[in-house]
Amino acid sequence: MDTENIDVRFLWLKQKVTAALSCNSELFDDFCEGSTTIDDDPTIDDLGFFLDNSTRGAVLFYVYDNLVERPVQAEATSVANAVEVEKEDVEDSNPDSKDSGEIDGTIASGENEDVGDANSNGESAAKSSDPPSEDPGDSRVPDSSLKTEDPDANANGQESASVDEGSTEGGIPADDATGNTPSPDPTPVEMEVAVVPVLRMCTETIPSFVSATKSFFIAKRNAAPVPTPASLEECAADLNPQFEMGSLNGRSLVMFEQVMSNVFLPLLANEYAANGTLATAQYADGSRTSSTGAEDDLLQSMRKFTAQLRRLVVNIEGDVQLQSLSDADLSTLREGDTAAIDDAILTRLQSVMDGPWRESMENLLTQMEKDTARGPIHPGPLAELEFWMSRSSTLTAVFEQLGSPMVQHTRDALYAASPASVELFDTQYNTIRGLYVEAKDNVKFLSTLERHFKNLETSTDLADCEDKLPSMLHALRMVWVISRHYNTDARMVALMQRVSYQLAHLVRTQIDPTTILQLPPAAVAQ
Repeated sequence: MDTENIDVRFLWLKQKVTAALSCNSELFDDFCEGSTTIDDDPTIDDLGFFLDNSTRGAVLFYVYDNLVERPVQAEATSVANAVEVEKEDVEDSNPDSKDSGEIDGTIASGENEDVGDANSNGESAAKSSDPPSEDPGDSRVPDSSLKTEDPDANANGQESASVDEGSTEGGIPADDATGNTPSPDPTPVEMEVAVVPVLRMCTETIPSFVSATKSFFIAKRNAAPVPTPASLEECAADLNPQFEMGSLNGRSLVMFEQVMSNVFLPLLANEYAANGTLATAQYADGSRTSSTGAEDDLLQSMRKFTAQLRRLVVNIEGDVQLQSLSDADLSTLREGDTAAIDDAILTRLQSVMDGPWRESMENLLTQMEKDTARGPIHPGPLAELEFWMSRSSTLTAVFEQLGSPMVQHTRDALYAASPASVELFDTQYNTIRGLYVEAKDNVKFLSTLERHFKNLETSTDLADCEDKLPSMLHALRMVWVISRHYNTDARMVALMQRVSYQLAHLVRTQIDPTTILQLPPAAVAQ
């Protein structure tokens, strides 16, 4: 890429993209040159339009593994290599020659001389008495006047090996008509499929598979063209305020939930608290505070949305994943005749049930016990509802796996062979089923109290809160009467303690004990 004439904004983006995606800078150069563009992929021109356009928008970069077919080795062999190979063949065919280097040099240079003329006694070299080749398939024309002879062989009465006139470099035959040396047959090329990384950009439409890959996004903050700095050194100061940037690690939904829960929601709450729009700050004991007006509605909506995201992540990915069976065993189970399954398959099924399945179920039950002992983190009543909704999502995901045909067919096959082999599995299954039913029932009844709990947490007026208490207490009584799991003293007393805490927190935010006794009685009564 020509760095002298290219826009410095592209060079700045090159540094950002390659650093975020941990890729080679040459990938960005190929993207700018358009050498890796396929079909209607966005190009460098689209990136320039994004920067110069007077509207907001965003682009997303990702590295795509492209499959290409390429040769394993070079296609043709050089003539020099062929000459070297032919020289070795000539040496092997004349083991008695003492001056093979001279003969090879004569052959390689194309000069055909009579070695016999170099003898000191002036004797003419003996010529080979072998007749010319009569092979009709041989296109070479023998010339009896151009042959080489070994002097030593002549002295011993032996004939030297002859070299045909048509032989040139490395013994490759020449064409009769033109005298040109034909090219050797090309070596068969062995091809391989290689993975070549390619940098791509998305502007409007994002492919579905990008959500599972690492990516880097850049969003404009303002609906205005992005200025062009004078140099690359000035880009950091001039361009950083123009964009919102970030990377995604390939689990978009999980990352979105984590960013909402751990970044944006705390930042927003702290910002409102610093600006005085929140009634109080967050206490050290973890209790939540309420705000007034639209800010309060926004915070409550964000908390509810984050809780829904968390439940969705649990439902999709799940905290517990049961190991799947092999395709062969699944096919056997689908046939339906569980009594006809052989002992080898039963052994494999038993090992899966007693191994990873039992371990996953035991870990889940242990985690449920710890969560029950710990209880909701926040002391308010809404935290009770959020606790049971999260618990219900986790148990729903596991219970749906346990009720799948794979698990049920496995259990039926093992039960038909030996009822005792599934006793522990049935015990754990029934325990999880009871927890699942309890969580679903609690969510159903506590959801009827969500509006009352929200009004209590967001209330900033004691008189207004007093008007809402009767309807909330009536709803609590209905839950006490109808619910199958909140009709015990332990459950209802714990819930009432949370309501009492929220009322005490409201009083603490509205009344200052250090000044209330200094006010006139009429003001205190109001």
